[in-house]
Amino acid sequence: MDWMLQSALGSAINSLNLLQKEAKNGKKMNLWGWTSKTIGLASTESVYGTENPFKHEPELLDDFWCYEGGLIKLLMSNFPKFFAYKAHMARVKISSAMYSYYSRNGQEQASAFLQARHDVGRKNGVSLQGISSLELGDCLAVLVNTTPAVFWMIWHIYSTPVLLQELRNELTNVLRETIEEDGRHINLNVAQLKTKCPLFFSTYQETLRVRTHSAAHRWVMEDTLISDRFLMKKGNAVFMPGHLIHANPSVWGSDVNCFNPRRFMKAEGRIKVGSLRTFGGGKALCPGRHLATMKIMSFVAMMVVRFDIAPAGKGWIDPQSATGKMVSIVNPPASDIKTIASVREGYGDVQWEFEGVGEGRATDRFDVTLEGESVYSGKE
Repeated sequence: MDWMLQSALGSAINSLNLLQKEAKNGKKMNLWGWTSKTIGLASTESVYGTENPFKHEPELLDDFWCYEGGLIKLLMSNFPKFFAYKAHMARVKISSAMYSYYSRNGQEQASAFLQARHDVGRKNGVSLQGISSLELGDCLAVLVNTTPAVFWMIWHIYSTPVLLQELRNELTNVLRETIEEDGRHINLNVAQLKTKCPLFFSTYQETLRVRTHSAAHRWVMEDTLISDRFLMKKGNAVFMPGHLIHANPSVWGSDVNCFNPRRFMKAEGRIKVGSLRTFGGGKALCPGRHLATMKIMSFVAMMVVRFDIAPAGKGWIDPQSATGKMVSIVNPPASDIKTIASVREGYGDVQWEFEGVGEGRATDRFDVTLEGESVYSGKE
């Protein structure tokens, strides 16, 4: 996992360094468009390695979002080429790129996770074309939630100036500055983000609470009576919309409909962490939650300390979450936002790096959905 995180952050720092060059005098950019490409490239790099097909064919990221947006039509139609043409062609292009990737043994430079999946498939008689087509499922897991989560966390922070300043002050706890022969260097320690930046970590969790649209699914294994009122019959399916849990005032308090960046801080009271359903729970708890959390928090933290982002229009407008999504838990925005990015005053000559990957098993420090009553103590 550390190798995957290192690869993702290496790609991210390259993109941010490019933005630093472009944004010295202000750079106009569509926030979702820029975020989806930057995080998309970093996330796929962490899986597919140096031969990453999304890096060699950048337009594949646009194809992915076209495919993801047309999933419902693809699954409901017996003739997708006619009734879901754009999504169908996007799927064909991605599958073809994956076949080319495996044909040149790109997996040999990839993560151990991808290599293992490739090897298991081949040993069990799955053709190279079959493995390539199955990669579409992995692309969904890698891209469909992490990317929107980064967008929404950036939006919530920058649209709240007081919070932005508080987080910048707090993030100094994980910055290490040195003066070298080639100039000023600042490193951001990703392993310390949770322990030394509780407000930042709470802001991340609150972003997930507010923007999650998941639906857990369970089979009823035996007749079960809930609250002496609801009888769940064996063999039936139960669907539990995560948004209803995240909007329950008996769990989160009377301000449940407000974005409260301090909601998950110890001083704010007792929170049942199992009620945060972004990553599922129980046996269905997302195995990639640690890596996803590290990528999201590390990237947003680096953005916050390096750049100012302002709306190109009159002010920050909530674009609302897109609807009609079949796979995503954290939906992308319904529309893009025009913004202007600029380098923070006093930081134009700094060389930035991430550090702390693998330090104290950093990827094990970010379990935001621990099972049980609570890891936060305080008032009810």
